[in-house]
Amino acid sequence: MTAPVLWTPPKLIPHHHKGSCACEPTIAYIRVSRVGARDTIISPDIQLTEILNYCARKNLRVVLILCDINKSGTTFRKRSVDRAIAFIREGGAKSITLWKWSRWGRNHKECLIYLAKAKNAGGRVYSATEDMDTETAFGEFSQTMIMGYDQFTSRMIGEGWRATHNHRLSNGLPHSGRARFGYVYLSYKDLKAGLTHENSESCAKCKEPEAHYVTHPVEGERLVDLYESYVAGTSLRQLARDLNAEGFKTPLNGRWTQQAVGTMLDTGFAAGYIRGRSPELRAKLTTEDKQWIRNCLANFDVWEAGAQPRLIEPQLWKKYLKRRGEQRELAPRNRAGAHPLSSLMFCALCSRRMITKYTGRARRHSWHCEFRSAYHPDVNVSVVNAAVMEIVRSWLLERADPVRWAETVNRVALAEMERKKAASRPRGEIESELAAERKALSRLRMQEARDGDDEGFDRDAFVMAKDEFEANIARLVQELSEVEDQAEAPSVPPFEAFQSLDAVWDEALRGDRRLLNEPLKSVIGYVIVSPSLGRGRWGAHPSERVEVVGRWEMESKESWLAERRLRLAA
Repeated sequence: MTAPVLWTPPKLIPHHHKGSCACEPTIAYIRVSRVGARDTIISPDIQLTEILNYCARKNLRVVLILCDINKSGTTFRKRSVDRAIAFIREGGAKSITLWKWSRWGRNHKECLIYLAKAKNAGGRVYSATEDMDTETAFGEFSQTMIMGYDQFTSRMIGEGWRATHNHRLSNGLPHSGRARFGYVYLSYKDLKAGLTHENSESCAKCKEPEAHYVTHPVEGERLVDLYESYVAGTSLRQLARDLNAEGFKTPLNGRWTQQAVGTMLDTGFAAGYIRGRSPELRAKLTTEDKQWIRNCLANFDVWEAGAQPRLIEPQLWKKYLKRRGEQRELAPRNRAGAHPLSSLMFCALCSRRMITKYTGRARRHSWHCEFRSAYHPDVNVSVVNAAVMEIVRSWLLERADPVRWAETVNRVALAEMERKKAASRPRGEIESELAAERKALSRLRMQEARDGDDEGFDRDAFVMAKDEFEANIARLVQELSEVEDQAEAPSVPPFEAFQSLDAVWDEALRGDRRLLNEPLKSVIGYVIVSPSLGRGRWGAHPSERVEVVGRWEMESKESWLAERRLRLAA
């Protein structure tokens, strides 16, 4: 959701001289740190007033106003300072004027670097309320001291907030008490003011009182529906449209977008988790040159158990993560398919996705393997879309018969039973061993905390035992994950799913064909096309070289898929 515009610079910049003058052209730079949920801010007006008063005293003329609202001073990324320096380099101004040196930044090292950049571009930086001649030794020393103190105060505030966040996390609460879709947050002030919910009489946290989350009576059920709909194949864009049509608002009282729905579901808050980043991952993300996406699901590796009510089961959360991972591997154009078979067509030779083309005067729609056309034109892999659609519909009709489909379901169920029998160890045995290893590791750490300062404590033996326990725990967790994956039965849809697809087939083809894409993805894994051996009557019929693979049959193509991934990696 786009952040609201809290402040805009004036279109007409006032100047203390009427007409033309010889005043030095300068840039007024304004920065406001975290805005949070505030609706209005007065800091930009205060900064601009002080800057204009300073310019009147020093005979400076403001030619450009640059503002960075809701931007931290600890970094210069995504700020307007580079634009100001470029404007000076082009000759549009000769200096940059600030309200205070803290508006320039709160990172001592980067502040000096960007001061040097402004100086190399032919400009200077002034402070309206902390005015000094930085060309002298005393002025440069004072400027350095002020910037160092600004960094000190920033880090002190950060450490205080970090301690607050850790305290909230230890109580099972997220770092902030902001509103979350599907929940109602009852703060300490709300409870002292008498705000209650339907189960307040039996709620221990309401009696203490202690801040906590409770389930929203309407949004909670809708949140569960969002997870189930997404796992069933509904796109994030369609979920956002449904929410807006039903009148639901975001926690910031805005309209839902595809990105807002994805970010909200990715938090895992409804599954009972509070996500975070480990120090190792945070250091890795901040040291990389590329810009990393702040709310990307892959940029979180810590999932702590929260104190909020859990709305969805772990199995549903696992299915959600699986589909999110599958969607992440798709190109953006394939996530919301433009055709019924988008992202389902694959070349049998190179295992790559096929692209759609319209050829000839009649603009005939067909599917081609672009890789083979570009690098191996001797063997072309293509098929007419109309022929594939007929094959897919015949495949659906065969499975819409309840009698014939029951045989397939029984066959898959028998294969599943055999697979469970072939499992290496029962799940309960692995869980018992894992609990014992974790308990032993906990006892070892308690012993280290109690006797670690004694002279007779063997530190090397402790480290060796700790590493052994942690390795065993990691091995058992991996084994348990594999057993859970094996325990999940292949998703065999009922015959009604095929009947419903056949019922809307003709209507969808006459209207919006994209409406067939998601339902087809829920039952079809791959549509594999083999090459034709000749042209015209010498070529094989499409029904002989097109294979439709159901989602419950995708394991039979694991080697083929692995080959595809190796080719893509190469």
